[in-house]
Amino acid sequence: MRAPTILVAKGACDPGALVRRISSHDVYEFTDLTDVVGPARRAELIVIRSGTRLGADQLAALPNLRHVVRAGSGLDGIDTVLLDERGIGLHRNPEASAQAVAEWCLAALLCLARRIPLGAQGLASGDHLKAACTGTPLASANVAIWGAGPVGRAAAAILAPFVGEIVFAARPSITDLPQMPADDLPGWADVHIVALPATAENTALLDSAFLHAAAGRAPLLVVVGRLATIDTEACLQALTDGHLSGLAVDPVETADAHHFRTGPKPLNLLATPHIGAQRRDVRRRLDDWVTDTARALLLRPAAASVNELVDVRVRAAGEVASQLAEEYPSSSVWMTGPVACGFAHARSDVDLRVLFPAGPVPVLQSRIVDGVRVDLEAQAMAEVDELRGLLGQFHILGDDVDLFRTARRRLAALTVLRTARAPHHDGQPLLDEAERDVYRRWALADRIQHAISLVEDLDGLMQAGLTDAADLVARQLQTTVQQAENTAAGHPLLGDKWTPVLAAGATPSPPTGPLDQALRQARARLLAALLEVWPESAEPHGPVPSHRLEPGWLPQRYSDGWRIKRADATIRLTPGQLAAWQQAIHP
Repeated sequence: MRAPTILVAKGACDPGALVRRISSHDVYEFTDLTDVVGPARRAELIVIRSGTRLGADQLAALPNLRHVVRAGSGLDGIDTVLLDERGIGLHRNPEASAQAVAEWCLAALLCLARRIPLGAQGLASGDHLKAACTGTPLASANVAIWGAGPVGRAAAAILAPFVGEIVFAARPSITDLPQMPADDLPGWADVHIVALPATAENTALLDSAFLHAAAGRAPLLVVVGRLATIDTEACLQALTDGHLSGLAVDPVETADAHHFRTGPKPLNLLATPHIGAQRRDVRRRLDDWVTDTARALLLRPAAASVNELVDVRVRAAGEVASQLAEEYPSSSVWMTGPVACGFAHARSDVDLRVLFPAGPVPVLQSRIVDGVRVDLEAQAMAEVDELRGLLGQFHILGDDVDLFRTARRRLAALTVLRTARAPHHDGQPLLDEAERDVYRRWALADRIQHAISLVEDLDGLMQAGLTDAADLVARQLQTTVQQAENTAAGHPLLGDKWTPVLAAGATPSPPTGPLDQALRQARARLLAALLEVWPESAEPHGPVPSHRLEPGWLPQRYSDGWRIKRADATIRLTPGQLAAWQQAIHP
């Protein structure tokens, strides 16, 4: 019998990583499903990207399909109703690329405001259009953002220092952002950022009627969601007629390219082939997420039951959250802890955090829904804002570790915020991507520091001949190293019992060899975790003194650079010296 298959749409992820890590399945990359008819019949999982269609015809060719993995957020082209009818799971990562897309949004807006595309197109056609390239200042611009998902929120965060006022197009689901009725935005905004998914209600939402209403302000229009959300031809005509001052469009697929052929008249137009997420770190992160997700779905037979346990608890959380919204209309409710991260066991409770705009906060009692206990905790928003202040930047210097001490002391509370999301499936997280990245750095630095302390204890216990105690500490070191790897991969610190679960069953067994071997393995894994968060490309530089190769030395990364540490001894390293040290410990 031939092996089941994984299908990968070309460009969706690195198929080689799936081949290396999932040996039970054959992996096929495809441009069109008709090119892989046989493998499609055996496919249990398909990885797709924007532009891949999964309608009735395509799904009919995939009779054994169990999972669809979308390396991004968009659902356009996917028949989600038919997926539900067939019981096919849909797994997305809507946040991984949000910051990169927002970065593109900022770059595009700066280009439009300074009319750079117009000048470039003019020169390309032999015209010197300096006078026509007089720009407008962004500092006083009113910016309207259409769509409050991860990309819209990330765009607001990255644009905030450069523009005047930002509001979102009002929707009932938006409760925590400044907003304005959509009908009022054309007469108010100087800039429109469109970050909407391609749904029926959003199709051509910004149409000729919108353009007519906005013509008086001749705004800049930046599209980072889906092209279907605007009337493309109407927008291009408005740009030609001067009713738009500039147009930037990123989500241009192959079938859309004909709209943006250069015409006889230079325009302040920037169109790119859907490159918002095309950043190396984002692609690497998405590749890792796809591989980890596929492994968890295909290689863990208990995954379905775990999903059912989570589903029951999420439904209970949603029911209690609805009750709380009626009882405390000015508050916001967030699900936290393992269930919020998609993990539960048969006895798991659910944690809800209720945030109140002002104190004193009430004492809330736990509730039971369908046999599931929902624990409630009230918290003042001011306390949350104070905690989020620690997530503004990662800052540790050799002579200034006060902020690190504070972050370590508050790490449990920061982990609650890191796990917090709206209490329903695919709920919006409380923290934005930048804050989650700072949390990742604090958490990893904490685990590295803890590992250094454990190694010091281990050395002392072995010298004292306390082997039983040393064995216990060695197991703690093993757990700490795995937690460091988990945090480097983007997971929160959920507690020891969830450590192997977060690692998707990949936790190595504690080393059975000599202590030196265990320490060398820990050192190598900790360095790999640090380099995942702080990648280096420097060439090895200089000799490595032999004493630095002793297994008790562990790597650290502070804001001011690299160091290796053993007990109270610290040696600072340049990136080149680190590369030489890494090469020496991995001959």
